[in-house]
Parts: sequence; structure tokens; C-alpha cells
Amino acid sequence: MNEKDNNKEELLSTSEIGARKGAYFGIYLVVLYLAVVNSGGSSFVAAFALTMMVGVPIVLYRMLRGIYLYEDCQSSYMRIFSSGVSIFFFASIILGLAIYVWMQYVHPGYLYEMAQEAIKAYDQVPDLRSTPMVQALKAAVKNGDLPTPIQFAMQMMWATLMSGALLTAVMAAVARMGSGSRPSGMSRN
Repeated sequence: MNEKDNNKEELLSTSEIGARKGAYFGIYLVVLYLAVVNSGGSSFVAAFALTMMVGVPIVLYRMLRGIYLYEDCQSSYMRIFSSGVSIFFFASIILGLAIYVWMQYVHPGYLYEMAQEAIKAYDQVPDLRSTPMVQALKAAVKNGDLPTPIQFAMQMMWATLMSGALLTAVMAAVARMGSGSRPSGMSRN
């Protein structure tokens, strides 16, 4: 076997890549989530949350580009795309767990409070007061039909995974543009 064949055997599977990078990305998403839910009273925290939101595609690009460069610019689009989806899969599990813990144990009334604030905001705008959406929200609060923490966490996991797959479809193509040298500090061992 020549060196190229040895290198091919050392490549991680997309699941392994996703598990490793997804753990770090999951922490990033948890910090983003906590910044968003705590941004109501602080313009600094709101600006931090906005910066982190803008940073999501940048962080994803850097991860996918790193994979591409690590594999000597030989990775196919599907391999980079699959790695990105795998990253979002594992990151969304971490995010979902954090959301559940936050809503179940740290701030149990969060959804109810947000629904009440939304109703107050809509009631201040005469044209929106009687819209079907506002009426449905009022009925959900009145009847206790708001999602439970586990339901909300699962919805956020799916939303993160689906939006992440769409973002990855674009970023995988961008990450493969051009060639480059392997970043310093990245070795195959």
C-alpha cells in the first residue's frame, strides 16, 4: 500500500466527525439559546445573541472547510454535506437537552411568560388585537395548551436539524471552493 491508501483508511466517518465537532457546536448553540432567552433586559446580551446568530454560518463554514482541507481537498460535496448534517444532528441533541433542563428546572414558566408578553404586545396594536393568530394564542394560554418543556425541546431539535441541513447545503459548496494548505496544527494522527 502506498501513502495515499493509508491516508484514506485514517479518514473518520461522517458520524465520527459529527459527534466530535457537534459537541463543540452544541455548546455554541446552547450559549446562543441562553443569550436569546436572557436578552430581554440587557442590550449587551441582545447584541451578543445577535452576534452569535450571525456567527452560526461562519462557525459552520470553518468546520466544513477544516474537514475539506484536512482531507487534502479531496472530499466530495456529499461527504462535506453529510458531515455538516451530522454536526447539526449531534449539536441539536445537546441543544434539546439544554432547552429541556432550562424550561423544566431553571425557568419553568418561561413559555407562559413569553406568551403573555406577546399577547400584551399584540393588544397594543389595534389591527392585530383580533387576528386569528392572537385569538389562538390567547386560547392556548387560557386552556393550558402551550407546549410542555419536552415538546418544545423536541420541536427546537427538529427545527435546528432542518435549518442546519439547509444551511449546510450551501456552506458545503462554499467550503469546497478553492484549494488550500492544511491549517497548522492539523495532523492526521
